Amino acid sequence: MNEILLKLCFVKHYLRHNSLSDFMRVKNLNVPETMLITGYKDPRMLLRIYNNLQVEHVAAKPDKS
Repeated sequence: MNEILLKLCFVKHYLRHNSLSDFMRVKNLNVPETMLITGYKDPRMLLRIYNNLQVEHVAAKPDKS
């Protein structure tokens, strides 16, 4: 029973992590906007969990200068 519960918790966390990471990238959200959506109060926690930056994503971001 404990193994099943552990697997369900992992799947839930994995789905939330991937969904939010993709949403941040697709919508081009910054940290404060994402904090509003997720309810995180500390940006360090948000970035520790959901920051999946890849070189291609950063390079594809438009230059605002």
